[in-house]
Amino acid sequence: MQRFLFFITLSLFCGALAIQACQVPVFRYALERWEADAYLVTITPAQQGLTAAEQAVVDLLKASSKDANAPANLEVLVSPPNTSLSTATLELFYPRKLRGVLGHALWSGPVTRENAEGILDSPVRAELRKRILKGESAVWVLVESGHATADDAAAGLLEKISQEAESILKLPDGVITPDEALARGPHAQSKEDDILASSLPLKVDFSLLKVSRKDPKEAVLLSMLLNLEDDLGDYAQEPMAFPVFGRGRALEPLIGKGIHRDNLLEHSTYLCGACSCEVKDQNPGIDLLLAAGWDAILSDLTGLEDLAKPVTVKSDPLPAETVTPSDSVKTHTPSRTVLIWLAALLLLLGAGRLLRRGRGPA
Repeated sequence: MQRFLFFITLSLFCGALAIQACQVPVFRYALERWEADAYLVTITPAQQGLTAAEQAVVDLLKASSKDANAPANLEVLVSPPNTSLSTATLELFYPRKLRGVLGHALWSGPVTRENAEGILDSPVRAELRKRILKGESAVWVLVESGHATADDAAAGLLEKISQEAESILKLPDGVITPDEALARGPHAQSKEDDILASSLPLKVDFSLLKVSRKDPKEAVLLSMLLNLEDDLGDYAQEPMAFPVFGRGRALEPLIGKGIHRDNLLEHSTYLCGACSCEVKDQNPGIDLLLAAGWDAILSDLTGLEDLAKPVTVKSDPLPAETVTPSDSVKTHTPSRTVLIWLAALLLLLGAGRLLRRGRGPA
């Protein structure tokens, strides 16, 4: 939550200084332009190598990562045989940027088709895809604590404040639909960052999905969410609310008493606000493992030829020292020195507020 609040403050600051900020809301910009980071699956054979059934699992995983219709954000690595293993093992790791933070696999198990299918998809992730591609701004995934009173209270508040957010939040002015861009012709191209890349309805719309910590079908999803921060295990008895948006990007959770109106509206405002910082890795959150043909689906929603294909911003931008104005996608940020001092000042003066981390009331 510290990092999340810092990013919000810094994004607002940069946006205020921007000469020409992107007006597309964060949730929609993420959906149309941010490629999801790839998880790593490793298969380690036993001494005798892979059996025919285990090799079929490897083939399934590799095929899923290259599926033309619904590719999974996944890379597959087969390690050399391990003489100490009696059976082959399957391990799932975070995308590269977070791999060193956790230091171990998110999930592991035998190399079976059932386990491979559990890595690739689950009922909750399928529902996430469905809702996001219907145009929802974000889905609040509530990981239940197992205590009915606390879980029901959190769910009720999430639904109540989601309705409030839908009634009070306004989308940024200046967003250009594909049809409007076509009508404007070349003039619209000068504002290409403000053009939606698909005809998916643009609206403020939130919903709730509940997940039991004991649901075996969601074991892999839970491992992704509950390792997002290194201390989430300390709050296993509390409900946790993760906003998921874009191509399955999850923000750090609100936990227990931290699931309150101010925090919920703060997150909702960030997601529905103009995307003032368009480089994906400079925004908070982590991508979940989801199998979906995002580009193909979004392209099918618009009849435009020139604007039909969403522009994919790669997830590994150049280091800050070498970024040029064109590489930074019109962020128009202040000087590096100013940002460094601003960051230091925000962290020092706002430490008391930031330390709440969504764990309790402000």
